[in-house]
Parts: sequence; C-alpha cells; structure tokens
Amino acid sequence: MVRIEPMLCIAAFVLAAIGVGCAPNETLLKSGRETSRQAEQKAVTQNAFERDLAEVRAADFRFVYVLRRKDGAAFDAEDRKVLRTNTADVNRRVTSDEDRALLIGSNYLLPEANTNALRERFRVEDLSPPEAAANMNK
Repeated sequence: MVRIEPMLCIAAFVLAAIGVGCAPNETLLKSGRETSRQAEQKAVTQNAFERDLAEVRAADFRFVYVLRRKDGAAFDAEDRKVLRTNTADVNRRVTSDEDRALLIGSNYLLPEANTNALRERFRVEDLSPPEAAANMNK
C-alpha cells in the first residue's frame, strides 16, 4: 500500500485552490477587447478622414471646405440634395468620415447665395490655404 503524506495532500489542495481563484475574469478580458476594437475603429475612421483631406489639399485647390450636419449625424437624402444643388460647380466633392463629412475642393469662391444656403443647414469649416483669402480681392 502506498502511503500519501497528509502535508503533501494539503499543499496540492492549496495550490489547486489558488490556481482556480487566480484565473482571469473572462468578462473583464472581453470588455477590454471591445474597447480596443472600438478605439481601433475610431482611429481607422479618423485616419480615413485625414487621408481624404490630405488628398483634397494635395490637389492645390484655392478653396477647401469641410461640411458636416450640425447634429453630427450622417447625411440623409435631403442633405445630399442640398449639397448637390449648392456645390454643383466645384471641382471635387468627397464624402468621408462614414458619410458625416463632405470635403469640397474648388478653384473659385462659391456664390454668396450658395454659401448662405450651406451655412444655414450645415457646419462649414473653411480649410483653404492662406493665400486663397489674400487673393480673393484680386
């Protein structure tokens, strides 16, 4: 008959209890992954917008604008109609940021009526090169 030392049994039991008690919490591990995925998706979206903006700027347009809905939502059908109507003659239109931004590149200043209509409905950010503003009076 084999005799097992009682201290050895107790030590094995304690080690097994510690091993089970120190196991990683799956809920915490999964929540960290979700947060990482969300942050990664946000970074990808932001990088795509920055890339699109860099491409519009690289085309050397005199005027560069970024239009967004005032509530930050994606453009709907009515928004697209207003955008098409008031930016029909610009050189380039690029939707970006998951359809929440419209990048406009143009070599001429939009007519005042069009600009007013756009500003009434959208948040308009002028990212034109500094020399464009200086040359507007010429």
